[in-house]
Order: sequence, then structure tokens, then C-alpha cells
Amino acid sequence: MCMYANLSTRPNSNHGNLAFVSPASSFGLHQREFGTQSFNQKSWEAEIWFGDKDPPYLRHNLYEEEVAETRLNVPQPIFETIKGLSVKIERFYEQIDLTRLPRACFEN
Repeated sequence: MCMYANLSTRPNSNHGNLAFVSPASSFGLHQREFGTQSFNQKSWEAEIWFGDKDPPYLRHNLYEEEVAETRLNVPQPIFETIKGLSVKIERFYEQIDLTRLPRACFEN
């Protein structure tokens, strides 16, 4: 499990970092000082949305990911709630008949 986090030294950020999540007794970063690891790999969403026709202006959003070299500790009860909700959301999406959804603007 991982979480998208706005781990920025600025008050706002257009792009955050991913952080792995683990159960713990308290909430917070496992290490307050940490580095990040950058990845340059096409996201699964990009394949669904654009196939092999990636818009150049979205390169940063579709390919570049930055992962914190630490964990976000979440209290065990909250961690279990997140896992349970994730399963429920996944099962909800599995039940959707995709052929009955309206077409997206990029599909027309």
C-alpha cells in the first residue's frame, strides 16, 4: 500500500511524492529526514487514456514519479480501515459495466 503525499518544503506543490504506508502505534513519518527516489516509467493510467499517443505537455504527469525513502506510519485501526475501504472500492469498480458509461472527451 502506498499513499500520495504532498511532501514539499514549499507551502504548496504541483507534484507530491509517493510514500509507502505501514501500520504503527502513532501517525507520522518514520524518518523526518529522508531522500527521494525518482522513477521515469509510463503510468498505467497513461496507457488507458492515451495509448501510444502521449501529449507532450503531460510528460511529467504520465512518466515521472518520486517516491519518499521513508514510510508514513498510520495507527493500526486507521490502517485496517484504509485497507477495508480499498477492497470495497475495488469491488465496486469491478461491478461497473464500462460499456454503459458516457464516453470521455478524449475518446470522441
